[in-house]
Amino acid sequence: MVVCGRCCEEVSSAIQCSSCRKFFDFPCSGITEVGYRKLGDRQATWRCASCKVGHLSSRSESPLPEADNLQPTLDTIMFELQKLSCQLTPLQEVINDIRTIKNDISELRKFNENVKEKMDTFDKRIQAIENANQELSSLKLQLRKLEDDVNEKDQWLRSNNVEIKGVPFKPGEYLFDIIDKLGNKITYPVPKNAVNYVTRVQTRDTGSSNTKPIIVSFTNKYMKEDFIAASRHSKLNISAEDIGLKGKNRIYINDHLSYAKKMLLNKTKTLAKEKNYQYVWVKHGKIFVRKTDTSYVFNIKSESDLVKIN
Repeated sequence: MVVCGRCCEEVSSAIQCSSCRKFFDFPCSGITEVGYRKLGDRQATWRCASCKVGHLSSRSESPLPEADNLQPTLDTIMFELQKLSCQLTPLQEVINDIRTIKNDISELRKFNENVKEKMDTFDKRIQAIENANQELSSLKLQLRKLEDDVNEKDQWLRSNNVEIKGVPFKPGEYLFDIIDKLGNKITYPVPKNAVNYVTRVQTRDTGSSNTKPIIVSFTNKYMKEDFIAASRHSKLNISAEDIGLKGKNRIYINDHLSYAKKMLLNKTKTLAKEKNYQYVWVKHGKIFVRKTDTSYVFNIKSESDLVKIN
């Protein structure tokens, strides 16, 4: 193996210049392998292209000895040029690598721009979602307030009403007669002109009996409150037998609560029992709780007030 004097590559087949003594592969020598063989004995005097140029440029009118003295200098120059060429060959590879890196950087820059554009889009979407969540939270608060307002108005419409449970149904019954007997039992007589109407209504209470409760609407809420207060002050466990009806089931007299208020009362009672509260009661259609005889009284207006029971 020898090193080509032009391309600086190791080659297994090469010819040697008779002048500079360097080896060249056939592609770099300027002569084909067939042409070189045809030279025959002249192969021993074959010179590379650089040496041929140097030989021609050195021919002049000067005596031969002076031309011979110049030959080593030309050989040295050609050798240095050849050496420099070999040193510059790897530089082209570096240049190619730099071009590749520049292309990669350009592609990376485009990729980063695409990523940034997508990130900007994501940021806008996230901001839109956050704005929507804030708006949704605001709407929920408004809806809750509207529901509370509706429930309060619904309860206000019942402010003159009393709900009576446990009175057995009797075909052809005269409901005012039942109210009159209950009034006499609790020592609070009810004249007919004090009542707007009296009727039985279907209830949505879970687990309630098939007997519809009786709703009495008084002409004003003060009579309603007095009627309920009298039933509680009497401390009597009034049963159906006490008003001339069959059955021993107990009769309950309470405020006529809306469905939402009844559900809130049930939740309040359950939580108060868990937290060892002694008192839960309803007055003027409002729910109150107290843990002990001396503790603070809380008014439970909505489910958000249940946190007061702790």
